[in-house]
Amino acid sequence: MAALYHDLGKLRRPEYFYENQSNMENVHDKLNPSMSKNIIANHIRDGIEDAIKNKIPRKVIQIISQHHGTSLMTYFYEKQKDKETIKATNGNSELLKSHFRYQTRKPQTKKP
Repeated sequence: MAALYHDLGKLRRPEYFYENQSNMENVHDKLNPSMSKNIIANHIRDGIEDAIKNKIPRKVIQIISQHHGTSLMTYFYEKQKDKETIKATNGNSELLKSHFRYQTRKPQTKKP
């Protein structure tokens, strides 16, 4: 059940996710990487809100909330890194990386 619902939040803004962009321009090409990161990361919050509203079981909601853990949004990190923002973080790539990480808990359930 969790596999079916983990990306529920993508339904609010489907055009921002690559799996839905086959016949259209990538909307992220016109956004700065931080804005793109925020939109992508928000699919977790959106999914949790929609799951609660639709009375999806709590265990599934926990998986929705944790399915990315603290992983790095590499595409947007690399896009930003290529710009001159390393200067803004005093050359601290870990600080920049932390900005482009999902801010959720690591998954608390085991893979099957």
